[in-house]
Amino acid sequence: MNENSSGIIQFPLSGMLNSFCIKGEKAVLVDTGTPGDGEKILEYLPVYGLKPQDISLILITHCHFDHFGGLSVLKEKTGAPVAVHKSGAELLKEGKNNLIIPCSITGTVLTYMMKAFPPKIVSGVTADILIDEELDLKDFGIKGKIIPTPGHTPDSVSIILDSGEAIVGDLVMAFLNKKVPSYPVFASDMAEVKKSIKILKNISKIYAAHGGPFTREAMLRSFMNDMR
Repeated sequence: MNENSSGIIQFPLSGMLNSFCIKGEKAVLVDTGTPGDGEKILEYLPVYGLKPQDISLILITHCHFDHFGGLSVLKEKTGAPVAVHKSGAELLKEGKNNLIIPCSITGTVLTYMMKAFPPKIVSGVTADILIDEELDLKDFGIKGKIIPTPGHTPDSVSIILDSGEAIVGDLVMAFLNKKVPSYPVFASDMAEVKKSIKILKNISKIYAAHGGPFTREAMLRSFMNDMR
């Protein structure tokens, strides 16, 4: 775990997975891990001087089980409103996974593994805030905004902070070398992925759910054509 100068705290979870907390005037949680990770995130909070009631918002970057698996616990303990893109709201309410469409060998292998070892049942949660366009985070004590960044899934969103940093869910990721970003191993629309990555061309540091954080230089090396 670590907290940077802009208040981004990265919580390492099981299975090469990260969730995040942004500390400003208040605190915003970004993603909640798999079932069981909600309790782990609650244990992390006091390490950084945070109490559950300090959380002003819980953002789910997209509706995959490894991003909202711990949500029901965290919603109950913090009382914070939950935000998700409007196209994922019904999935979140029903506790269902969004599209899993492999676009790489790794993605294909992981798809077979998930079929062989299906995830635990995830409790559904009704979202309080449905994201459609940009959402300013000033009312939640954070200097930044949530923007749609579809491609990995239709409901994928990212946070762009005024500090020049971003938290992007699974828009980009890394498994072997955690500092070298690559395209997601699952994507509903790779053209949309590339379009969304272009939004990050002026971002100084990118935080992802798998691997990272990534520098702008690393992003340019991996996605030079996409970031022009």
